[in-house]
Amino acid sequence: MERTPVGIFIRQRLMEVGEDYPYRMWKAYCIETERVIPARSFYVYIYWLKELGLIEPSRSSKSKKGFDRVYYRLTPKGMAEESIDLFARPYYYVRLKKAGAKV
Repeated sequence: MERTPVGIFIRQRLMEVGEDYPYRMWKAYCIETERVIPARSFYVYIYWLKELGLIEPSRSSKSKKGFDRVYYRLTPKGMAEESIDLFARPYYYVRLKKAGAKV
């Protein structure tokens, strides 16, 4: 099976379902790509994509266990075709942004 970058998967998932929460996206990623990555790594991708303005929280709710569950959706910037490379290499662009470059 072809390896799908995590950021690209997140974009595709949010394009399909509209909004989702990270844990459910992580489970879907592991099942669909037959590749298990630590959930913590997946949450880092969510953070990077949020830092780049590609995704944003859409709502929150309480899980059955009482934790806050934050749902995310794509921003207009994240929906644009020009953002594909940002999703493919978010860490690179986060570093550029922190160095003062306009991303």
